[in-house]
Parts: sequence; C-alpha cells; structure tokens
Amino acid sequence: MKRILLECLLLMFLLSGCGAPDDINISSIESEGDNAKRIVALADVDFAIVPDFSYHVLLEEKMNSENTQLIRQYVKYDGFNNTITETVQEIPLAHREEDVAAARNWLKKNKPASLKIYPHTFLSESVRSQWEDADYDASIEAKELISLENLKKLGAISRLNEAFVIKKKPDEMTTIIEAVESEYLPRAENVMIDRELEALQRSFTYKIKLVLYAGPVRNSTQALTTAIMQLKYRVDELGNPLELNFEISFEDHTMQGKQKQSNMNETGIFLVEMREILIRELGLYGVVKHNPSLTYTNVTLNYEGVEETSYVAEKFYIH
Repeated sequence: MKRILLECLLLMFLLSGCGAPDDINISSIESEGDNAKRIVALADVDFAIVPDFSYHVLLEEKMNSENTQLIRQYVKYDGFNNTITETVQEIPLAHREEDVAAARNWLKKNKPASLKIYPHTFLSESVRSQWEDADYDASIEAKELISLENLKKLGAISRLNEAFVIKKKPDEMTTIIEAVESEYLPRAENVMIDRELEALQRSFTYKIKLVLYAGPVRNSTQALTTAIMQLKYRVDELGNPLELNFEISFEDHTMQGKQKQSNMNETGIFLVEMREILIRELGLYGVVKHNPSLTYTNVTLNYEGVEETSYVAEKFYIH
C-alpha cells in the first residue's frame, strides 16, 4: 500500500544523462566550499541536486586568449553522485575567429557535432541573451535543452527571481474543484463525505473528508480508509498570497504492522486527482522531499511530508 500511495502522491521523475562529443576537450573540477559557492553565484537562480537525475547549467560562452577555441563553461548537478562539478568544453577552431558569434557560426557550418551540449542543459540568462542578440539558430543544441519550468517541476530550483502569484480567482477555483468532484468523487453508500467550500473575493477555503466504511455508513462503525484535503489561501489585489496552506493525508485503518496490502480505493483516487489539479492550478510544484523550500521574491513556498506504513501526508505552505 505504501509503495502505491507514494507513487501516486509523491511523484518521482527518473531521468538519465550521457556524455559530450568525442572531439571536444573537457575538463572537470569538483566544486567544494567557497569554489562551489562562487560557481553557483554566477547563475540568476539557485539550483539544487535532484536525486537520480543529472543536469547542467551553461553559464558562459567565450573565446580563449588566441581566439582559436570556443569555450563553454557549465556547472553539473549530479544527483547520482550527489556532487556539483564545474565542467569546461574547449571546442577547437580551424583558424582564429573574431568573436563567439563568428565561432559558433563557423562550427555549425563545418563541425556541427562539436556544438552538441550535455543532455538536460539549462541556459543562463547571459548565454540566452547572447544567442538572441546574435540571432543564433540553436537547432543543434535545442534537443538537449531543459526549461526552467521543467527544472522547477523536478525540484531543482531553490530560489527564483520572480514573484509567486495566485492567478486563479476564487470563483474559477470553485468551477475547477466542482468539475473534479463531478468526475472522481465517490458516491457509494459506504463512503461518508464531509465537505466545506467558501469562495470570497480574495480568499478561498476548501475542506473535504472522505471515510470509507466496510458497509453502508448508517450501519457500519468500521472505517477502512480516511482521506482528507484542506486548502486555504488569501491574496492581495495583485494575487500575492498573504496566507496559503494546502494539506493532504490518506490513512489505511486496516494495516497491521508492516502488512503490505493495498486499500487504494476510490477515496484515494479522488485525493490523487484533486491534488494534481490544485497543485497545477495554484503553481505549487517545485517543492518536494529533497527540495523542501522554494524562495520567490515575495514569499517562500515550503513542503513537509510524512511517510509511514499506513499513513501518508503532505503540506504546502508559505511564510
């Protein structure tokens, strides 16, 4: 039961990376202490290691002193070895080039394979601006790029230089919740439902508790499972959250010791579906077990999780 619940409630993304082209000189320096802080500080956002996943941040492109090499400087976040590493690609040119833009253009025409970047590479704002200013067609690199949104969903971002804003109005949230309830809320006679929903101009409250019994509710006192969800938030006129608390829990009352049977029934399915929709609509992704806080310019989004044999729970909240 625990394995099934964690697969549903605590999403895991398992991806893998590979190497760079053979004709590029690569040097790698493991970053520790002050050196690691110096490297990370070059990026506009703060990154975090994701377990069992590796990605790179392309921090800088420049020429060597003789203008005969294009140099790409990366930071590798290795979730397999739990390390942060500075990696430099030195891509040789046949002759001197005037600048980085000219070097890229020559390589794309004559040695396109040498421009291949590491899988799951995020471009720093500096590199992205250079490419845009030069009107560079990054078709070779594009297939290996990863977006900031995807990194955030993986729990790879701990700080963002942007505000966290709740864009959905309370009446829109009501419509969304009622649509999910219409499709997934169980209506069986052995399910007790206790529900509260209040949508005001700048605040929203939604609480629902589902208890599954062994028989019809009116005749049974033996609860099999309990699923609870609570969402409450307040925003200012711009959508900045003044208060936000989102809690989910699921308990299987039939578990004995470390017994591994499953009671992932319709109450649990409803909880999972509603959880996914609300996280997406409120933009609560980015905080997970390995990355329990994400700092925006206006608030810090936090995460807490509990995993026990017969009970799992999550909490998303702001300071």
